[in-house]
Amino acid sequence: MNEYANNDHWEWVQALQKDKPMSELGKTVANILGYVGYGIYNCPINYKKIDWTDDYCIIVNWGRSLSNWDFDKLTRLVLECHERLIRIDIYGIAPGRMQFMFNQRKSREGNMSERMPTIEEMIERRKIAFGEKEPTK
Repeated sequence: MNEYANNDHWEWVQALQKDKPMSELGKTVANILGYVGYGIYNCPINYKKIDWTDDYCIIVNWGRSLSNWDFDKLTRLVLECHERLIRIDIYGIAPGRMQFMFNQRKSREGNMSERMPTIEEMIERRKIAFGEKEPTK
């Protein structure tokens, strides 16, 4: 087991926030970032500029690169968001800086703005798109 694959990263952020209780989305995002960044305290973010109390959207400015294999932070980020039903939108905001916008989804079913497919479903979609698999009816 990876030592950063746990759900207590939010407690570190909450200790910094003191009088501002974190939303459930804020806790989830802190846990995702803690896993992705090998500890929430190692993430290239400014904790005090993030509104961890928002129930609808958490916006985080990230100050380092992301990659999909060596230092696999991009892969970790995408997989963990799919696993936790979180939609992430990534914007470039300056050289070497990105902004992440996290929104909670309700389920695996429903319309586009409410659901989050599994990563396995996304792999199937890719195989169908490239003709490696026939669509199921």
